[in-house]
Amino acid sequence: MFAFRRRERTALAVSLLLTVVSLGGCARGSTGAGSASAGACNSPGVTAREIKLGAIFPDTGALAATFAPIRNGIDARIGEANAAGGVHGRQISYVWSDDRGDPGANLEAAQRLVQDEKVFGIAAFSASMTGGSAEYLAAREIPVTGLAAEPVWSHSQNMFAFAYTVGTIVDTYGQWTHLRGGTKAVVLQSAAIGATDTLGKQMMASMSGAGIATLPPIAYSTVTGSDEQIAEQIVDSGADVLVSMSDPDRFAQIVQATRAAGADIKVALSLSGYDPSNLHELGGEMAGITIPVFHTPLETNSAAIRRFRQSMVTYAPEGATDHEFALLGYIGTDEFIKGLEVAGPCPTRAAFINGMHSLTNYDAGGLVPAMDIKNHFAAPTRCFSFVTVNAEGTAFVPLGNACDGAKG
Repeated sequence: MFAFRRRERTALAVSLLLTVVSLGGCARGSTGAGSASAGACNSPGVTAREIKLGAIFPDTGALAATFAPIRNGIDARIGEANAAGGVHGRQISYVWSDDRGDPGANLEAAQRLVQDEKVFGIAAFSASMTGGSAEYLAAREIPVTGLAAEPVWSHSQNMFAFAYTVGTIVDTYGQWTHLRGGTKAVVLQSAAIGATDTLGKQMMASMSGAGIATLPPIAYSTVTGSDEQIAEQIVDSGADVLVSMSDPDRFAQIVQATRAAGADIKVALSLSGYDPSNLHELGGEMAGITIPVFHTPLETNSAAIRRFRQSMVTYAPEGATDHEFALLGYIGTDEFIKGLEVAGPCPTRAAFINGMHSLTNYDAGGLVPAMDIKNHFAAPTRCFSFVTVNAEGTAFVPLGNACDGAKG
């Protein structure tokens, strides 16, 4: 029963990731920078010494366990910023609100933060903005950064994400797979997750665009049908590329069963499962599975990852330094801090939004591919890093980067 519930949480998180102002009292400039002194600014949430932010994420409900590390990442990035003197001399504080993964609760959470807590803006990590707070926040021009889990992020000029993967088709997946010898691809779809049909079609379009033949999807139930039966269907189809939208544990079992049945699988691509807990629970079953991520892999020794890990140890010691959702919280908060920086010494909500729309090379300090927000706002993320599980099933190993054009 625990494993089944865990699959439900993971599938919901994958659907989240892939499906992933009121003006203040200061002048609004074309560069986004305020012109008054720090002490004179009277924007909501701003005092002479502090800027108060809001954060929304599901602290209860089906996604709570998956999203718990988000807050550790927020704490780490704010702690790091405050230790360096804050932003334009102001320390950053934040209050959070639980949306329970529900649109109605999401709206209530935003209203509480804006109307009662008087926050300057919001860092949002939720799958419930559509039908929830997005329209409310846009109408009031409240700055928002965070995780683009819904298409509304691409349409709202006040909302800024660090990756846009929902509802888009990019050639990167197919090109990367083609370079590794893949010739015929099939999607394995869990019958329990409705979003996988659309996502599966997008993935197959990417494969087809790279010259890889595509087959009708193979649907399976999380509670019926043996791995061996599914493996037989795959062998009969002649597929050498397997793609999974969700349920990494079941996908791992099917991949191993398919290989045991004699299939030469060139690429086993999963859009979920980048979590050390999966390695601990599944071990060698995940060996050889590849996962694309839209940020610098945690396994690299890059300066950006070292900085993230050190901030986690220093300012969020209760959090795991190898958890992707902590990194996502850190990046989303970094983007908000960047917005405060470009808003100038007297930040207004309008100056924040204008300033963000002026950026041409935002990369979260090297954690994400550079974004040209000014000229290509909400452009689909086309560069990914790929990690694979080693033969022992004990570690993720970075394989390199790829963008449209099959680089990497």
